[in-house]
Amino acid sequence: MMERGVLRNKKFLIVLDNVDEKKQLRNLAEKGDWFGSGSRIIITIRDQSLLKIEEEATEFLTYEVREMKFDHALKLFSRHAFRSDFPPNHRVSWSETIVHILGMLPLALEVTGSSLNGKSQKIWGDTLKKLQISPPKEVQDTLMITYEMLDTEQRHVFLDIACFFVNMDKTYPLYMWDDCEYSPHNAIEVLFLMSFVKVKDDNTFWMHDQVRDLGRGIVRREDTEHPYKRSRVWKHEEAIRILKRKEGSSTMKALSLGHHEDKLTRDEFDNYPDLRFFQGDGVFLVGDFNNLLPSLRWLSWQNCPCKSEEFVANFPWTELLVLDLSCSDITDEWVGWSQIKAASKLKALDLSKCKNLTRTPDLSTFKSLERLNLEGCHNLIEIDPSIGKLQCLAALNLNGCQSLQELPEVIGCLKALTEIVMPDTPDKFRLPETFGNLKSLLTLDVSHRQISKLPYSIGGLVELTRLSLYQCTKIKELPESVGKLQSLVELDLSWTSVFHLPDSIGDLKQLKVLRMSHISGMTKLPSVIGKVEKLEELDARGCRNLTGEIPEEIGGLSCLRILDLSDTRISGLPTTVSRLSNLQTLNLELCLELKKLPELPPSLTCSRGATNRHGICAGEYHCSSH
Repeated sequence: MMERGVLRNKKFLIVLDNVDEKKQLRNLAEKGDWFGSGSRIIITIRDQSLLKIEEEATEFLTYEVREMKFDHALKLFSRHAFRSDFPPNHRVSWSETIVHILGMLPLALEVTGSSLNGKSQKIWGDTLKKLQISPPKEVQDTLMITYEMLDTEQRHVFLDIACFFVNMDKTYPLYMWDDCEYSPHNAIEVLFLMSFVKVKDDNTFWMHDQVRDLGRGIVRREDTEHPYKRSRVWKHEEAIRILKRKEGSSTMKALSLGHHEDKLTRDEFDNYPDLRFFQGDGVFLVGDFNNLLPSLRWLSWQNCPCKSEEFVANFPWTELLVLDLSCSDITDEWVGWSQIKAASKLKALDLSKCKNLTRTPDLSTFKSLERLNLEGCHNLIEIDPSIGKLQCLAALNLNGCQSLQELPEVIGCLKALTEIVMPDTPDKFRLPETFGNLKSLLTLDVSHRQISKLPYSIGGLVELTRLSLYQCTKIKELPESVGKLQSLVELDLSWTSVFHLPDSIGDLKQLKVLRMSHISGMTKLPSVIGKVEKLEELDARGCRNLTGEIPEEIGGLSCLRILDLSDTRISGLPTTVSRLSNLQTLNLELCLELKKLPELPPSLTCSRGATNRHGICAGEYHCSSH
């Protein structure tokens, strides 16, 4: 290799393809100053963690290769299958089908296209059938190379996701994996960096079909002849057959029956010492399960047969971490609660869409409960006061609880609660005064709710970063205590009936976003608005009764980037607006009463708009650099 001193005098374009070891970077391009100014180093990599070199501050601009557009994918496939950009007429339909099946992954398109080049119609037909069953071997072999780089715990997490948890919220499996000491957060990060799994915006796992099939293929190959000897069984018909034949195995870790309304006794579950996940939606569990399923941590028992006179005895509730009883007809008087209360280690309880639940059961024994899901319990009228004893509860989902009109006073005892999704009741809904005791609450979103006022105690929510009252049309004022929300970053008052902002709004030193659009009763902005030093966005569009001049104190908002006063009746802006050195967007469209316009910050230029009747260009101004 050339001396580094020589390299510094030359400009290079270096491409490092498929880097899979840190030493490759260290030897070839560890530091940018090895090369002359203007050099460019392009690295293709699956594992982004390899870019993190200890004791080095080198920064990389990353670009994630996204899924190809269909027309580009078809062109790539055609180049390898036909040596042209488009398939011939008699192969268009099959080519398009294959591209869809392969998910538009470049590697799969190249390998499959090349294998079909010059082949007969019969081979094309056979290949299409094989693709519908499993992806091509070459692609699997390529993916297998990456899989073999994972450690044992990461492999367990990967296989669980591939077999059971694609499109499922990641929260529940985290509890199980953590108990198994799989270091799940680290494992998921590794899988993400290797492009095996992604977490979507709704917190669910996403995995490409070919990657999923890789994982399932690995499990199938554990024993190709006997599914009961595998570690995981996700095919419902295989799982049912295994249980009915009483083919228990010590290797089984996860088993899914899907929805299956049949009786299962202890005989079917004998010899499953390592089973940690069981999904048996709708099944009748009957008999004595004493000393069975010692490793079970997650029971998915949706649509459980609550009307059965027989109920499983001595089930291993004490070690259970996740219990899903959603879509069941249970009530708070259901006979099953007398046994389930033994689940003292339970972390997550899902009672969503339990339509007959009018009152929550006694929850006092679930001392470790962190997540309670009551979403879609349309007939829920009352939350049992025992909820106040759940000192570990961090998330409470009441979305869709249309009959719930108030929260119990004991809600204020939930010191660990960070997240609450409010019910969308058609009638008036009340927050208790104790609500302000939720010291850990991070977000409060009561958008579209029929709430008429906030309790004065709301100022006690010292960790709250976001408060949304969007379309709470019955709210007419904010309590002065809102100024005590010292962690608040975003406040949305849009489409409410608030007619003025309290003076304490100036005490919100961390506030960056204030949305107050379409408030018909708002007539002026208070001068204290200038004290909100970190405010970056102020949206007052559509406040058609906002009149007069904007207060001159607005010039103190040195961080303001966006100011939207469109469709208001303001008559002018103060001269201090010229001090807004960071202002990028100023919207004055439809400000028909605007009579004067002072000197604007030099970063703004008029991009569009119309001259109003006073001869002022009432349009939108934005940063000239954009």
